[in-house]
This record gives sequence, structure tokens and C-alpha cells, in this order.
Amino acid sequence: MAIADLIIRPALPADALPLSLLAQRVFLRTYGAALRGIVVGPFLDATFSAAAFTELITNSADYLAVAVLSEQLVGYLRLTNSPLPAGVAGVATLELAQLYLDERYHGRGAGVALLHAACQYAQSIGAAAIWLCAWEQNERALRFYEKSGFRAIGRCEVLVDQIVFQDLVMLRTLDHASDSEVPNDR
Repeated sequence: MAIADLIIRPALPADALPLSLLAQRVFLRTYGAALRGIVVGPFLDATFSAAAFTELITNSADYLAVAVLSEQLVGYLRLTNSPLPAGVAGVATLELAQLYLDERYHGRGAGVALLHAACQYAQSIGAAAIWLCAWEQNERALRFYEKSGFRAIGRCEVLVDQIVFQDLVMLRTLDHASDSEVPNDR
């Protein structure tokens, strides 16, 4: 399977179950060791169930796109119009709430393709920048975002039940020249 055959398209209701399975797998791989078992189950059910994805796809203003390779869902992105964090006020932005990728496709260009699609979509609706929160202990993600033009502009706390995660707030301005170039995620 060549990554050149990767298709990125808006999510469809039929994608809800594969999205759920992928999101839960990626979330557990990334955050599972930091969470207690009793927290994880209810959180996953509320946040990453097939029903939650069906709701996002059919009734949400969020933009949800999937990456498909040989008819297999390998990643997704979700952009949302969230309240701006401190340091971003006055700029038309969208939040990159999630960019999840199957671990087998890390370093092969799929993450870059998803991020490029997110930037293109954001530009198409008039956003001047996208922002995100990345867990400060997720070094791979932080390196990827930094290489992709994001810069840290602050910190925030993300609460999952009783557990607090320290995240970096990162911002990337969108301009036509830099977004037509695809950064390297290797």
C-alpha cells in the first residue's frame, strides 16, 4: 500500500464504527498509562463511541475528515470552532481538536496529508490560523507539530475525570505559500 493512494474525504455515517475503534486505540496508546482503568472506560464510551461519532458526523458543525488507504480507515482529523485560548484573540481560527493516526502509518506521510487537509479546509472558510492543545509528554506529536509550522503560545490544563494533563497550546498561521508545501513527518 503506497501512501500516494491515501484518500482524505469528509467522514460519512458509515465511518462511525471504524472511527470509534481507531480513536479508542490511539487514545489508549497515547494516554492509557497515565489514566486509571476506571476513568478510561466511561471516558471512551462518552467521547469515542460509534454513537458519539455518528452525532459528530450528522449533527455537528465540526469538520470531520478521514484518511482511507485501501478501503481501511487509517486516521482522521476534527476541526471545531472552539473558544480561543489566551494569546490567540483577534485572529480568525479553528481548533484542530484531533488528528489521530494509526500507529502503523506514523512517518509515512499520512499525518502530513491530514494536517494539509485541515489547513486547506480552514483556509477555505476564512480562518487565518489553526490552534491545538498537545500533551506535553507526547513528544512525537510535539515534534510533528513543530516541524509542521506550529509554535507554542501557552499552556492549558485538560481534565479527564480527576486527572489533569498539562498541554501546550500551539498555533500555526495559515498562508498560501507555506500551506501549499507539504512538510516532512519523518
